[in-house]
Amino acid sequence: MESRIKSWNEGHTADLVTELRTCVACGEPIADKYLFDVDGCSWHGSCLRCSVCLTLLERQPSCYFRDRQVYCRTDYAK
Repeated sequence: MESRIKSWNEGHTADLVTELRTCVACGEPIADKYLFDVDGCSWHGSCLRCSVCLTLLERQPSCYFRDRQVYCRTDYAK
């Protein structure tokens, strides 16, 4: 999906084309200010959760990825 953004540069307007990534959890385009990239997959912050305990990982210092599943530190160590 493409998004066109108008930019003002040196007195001229220009169209900047940005490609929106798709969240692997919900399938929706990510238009948020920040996105999370885990092992080449993109996530909305609100969609990045541990696949075992469903803890929201958006504010965690790290997350872990194995067999295409995302884990919190506790569940990854099990």
